[in-house]
Amino acid sequence: MNISGRGLLRQEGGGDLYLTLKDDSVSWKRSKTGPVTTQLISALAPNGVIAIDKGTLYVQGELSTRLTVASLRTSGSTGGTVVIKDNITYKTDPRVDPLAHGMLGVVGYGSINIDTTAAHNNFTVQASMYSQTDGIQVVNYNTRPRGNLYVLGGWIGTKIYATSNGTTAGLPVNVTYDERFRVDAPPYFPGTNGYEILAWYE
Repeated sequence: MNISGRGLLRQEGGGDLYLTLKDDSVSWKRSKTGPVTTQLISALAPNGVIAIDKGTLYVQGELSTRLTVASLRTSGSTGGTVVIKDNITYKTDPRVDPLAHGMLGVVGYGSINIDTTAAHNNFTVQASMYSQTDGIQVVNYNTRPRGNLYVLGGWIGTKIYATSNGTTAGLPVNVTYDERFRVDAPPYFPGTNGYEILAWYE
């Protein structure tokens, strides 16, 4: 995962970061009750990556540009976690406009947790989520109010977790692949090189 050192908000030695995406800007703070700073994404992170090290990244909001957010763990045994606190959506839905510019990658060295505390049961995540050593989890999946989780993008991890108890609680998941990711990706988002067809059989 070659993201280390690329984000202007990268922080050594631990510490959390709270991000609220706002179109082509982002509001951020270092703690839950800390002071909030709002900046254009192009000014804050010209390379399109916001990353922290050895902490927890909290993210939510609406995006109209290209961005990768990441929680890394370059050493030690803690941090590298992402928490999605509420809906993450694109300002323009690419299923309506395939030329929509907004494209988000959410990267965690550890788990990516859907830990929504908002007062609604259905949630949307429009992004490709990548967990390098863990997976995507719905926190309190077997006790939280039942709703639905709609994902437009991707769901990439090494582990698979239940997201509901199957009947009365949790978030059954509906994942729709964002077709743009076939040929494109957010800045520095982990991936493979292009593929070449060597043979075709019918």
